Amino acid sequence: MIFILDLKAPSYPENNRNRIEYEGQLLMEENELSDKMPVAPIDYTNDLMCPLLGLFGEDDSSPPPSQVKIHEDELKRLGKDYEFHMYPGAGHGFFYYDRPMYKIEQAVDGWKRVFSFFNKNLGKT
Repeated sequence: MIFILDLKAPSYPENNRNRIEYEGQLLMEENELSDKMPVAPIDYTNDLMCPLLGLFGEDDSSPPPSQVKIHEDELKRLGKDYEFHMYPGAGHGFFYYDRPMYKIEQAVDGWKRVFSFFNKNLGKT
């Protein structure tokens, strides 16, 4: 499975029941925005209308833990339904089993959380 950061698209009820988040910058400077990314993903948090799962590596730089904390604070402030998990000893791409950054313990736990999230929000998978 491939999981993408779907905060980059507006949240509409007809196509946005559940999303899984695990990579990408959340905060962006104006000079980082483009036609393909006209708004920073965190700016969509207010309109988020689905449960959100975030699996992050403590050693990641995209997003770094500081951005994850800012995003989590915003999700809490807005009363959004979310689950965030920060994995010690893991960096960006710790789910990629065929790459050097793979972390089996964190990835196995992450998959358990993914399926638990689906079961909770979509019913038995």
